[in-house]
Amino acid sequence: MLVTKVDNTSSSSPQIGSGSADMVVEELVEGGMTRLAAFYYSEVPSVVGPVRSMRAASDIGIVPTGAHVITSGAAAVTPARVKKAGIPFVTEGAKGVYREDSRSAPYNLFSHPDVIAKGIKGGDAPKPYLDFGSEDDFPGGKKARSLTASFGGHTTSWAFPGRHLRQHQLLRR
Repeated sequence: MLVTKVDNTSSSSPQIGSGSADMVVEELVEGGMTRLAAFYYSEVPSVVGPVRSMRAASDIGIVPTGAHVITSGAAAVTPARVKKAGIPFVTEGAKGVYREDSRSAPYNLFSHPDVIAKGIKGGDAPKPYLDFGSEDDFPGGKKARSLTASFGGHTTSWAFPGRHLRQHQLLRR
């Protein structure tokens, strides 16, 4: 499993590769902004980005054992905390992480997760990240078609048009 940290600001649009993710977690970071943690397991895309930094406080709690994080780096104390938590990571300078000339920094760091995945040594496939049970466990339930979450500084709406959740609209206040 790969988890890629992706910028989620209007300056970074369009984000590439999040539609191929098995799950996307939106994390609150400084200044009321958010980052996306895109989880890839069943389908690993050829390009994801823009890649941004990891945060120990949130990433240690969401990245499962055995997953590798693709990141632009981190604040000085973060790599040691993430390593201590047993989470391997790949950052700028590694094979499969590159700068895209058509965008300005810091929104120009991208990754080739398919290339990075080939360089990761074996291991067992992880268990399902969120095991919600079967439809029988939710009698009378309805499938969600959308979700809206407020992060203080902005509201994000997500729509479910098919197999994957995709960011539908980012509203700034």
